[in-house]
Amino acid sequence: MTNPRDIVLGGKTFSVPPLPLRISKVASPLLRRLSRPTDPGKPESSFAARVLAANGSVLAVEDAENADLIEIAWLAASAADRTLTRDQFEDLPITGMDLINAFFAMRWQSGEWIAPEDAKGESPAQGEAQAA
Repeated sequence: MTNPRDIVLGGKTFSVPPLPLRISKVASPLLRRLSRPTDPGKPESSFAARVLAANGSVLAVEDAENADLIEIAWLAASAADRTLTRDQFEDLPITGMDLINAFFAMRWQSGEWIAPEDAKGESPAQGEAQAA
């Protein structure tokens, strides 16, 4: 089982544990939707691949993708802090990069995307991309 991963949302640090089933069953479909190619013939068409390809440049995020990212970040924060309310979460000054980092952390914590390093017991660096 993986260790907690820290994410920062709106300047607040959340230590996201391995996901309990109540969160995993909601997060997994969202994570898969953002990780799968929108065009089956083009693996680079997934949201995850577009983020990695952007390499610091401007990234266009569709409204539906943004809604999924927000929900994923909420799930991450609520897994880390069960006392956090949705209103408190939505009052945080969360940036687009915060949402993207939460997405990659949740992919890791879901257990669905494991890097080869994990087999050796090593965790990838924060924000490091995992297999799609």
